[in-house]
Amino acid sequence: MILRYLNYLMIIMFALSAIAQYNDPNPVIWASIYGAAFLISLLHAIGNLNWIPAALVAIIAGIWALTIIPDLTTSGFRYIFDELQMRAIGVEDAREFSGLLIVFLWTGWLSISNYRTKS
Repeated sequence: MILRYLNYLMIIMFALSAIAQYNDPNPVIWASIYGAAFLISLLHAIGNLNWIPAALVAIIAGIWALTIIPDLTTSGFRYIFDELQMRAIGVEDAREFSGLLIVFLWTGWLSISNYRTKS
């Protein structure tokens, strides 16, 4: 029951995240990953999710997050919620990593959950 409501929240959050990418330097790739997570969550909500696409999105987000790790700084995470502008070094990397981590964890969870119920 709580997973259902959490999934509805994630549908909204991923949709808003995809929309918010309009002013990003790379809007297409970021809107695509958030849009894919939105679609996976929506398919789960209507009961039409296959675990394979969910796992694929999770793997892509996980590998992508791993490529950002060398650029992470503690100051980036320290100022991640301070303001919308990224004045501190590493804030953009920390935000990108955090977003990818959320996509990885959520779509991975949906993939595992769906795999267990289907098998």
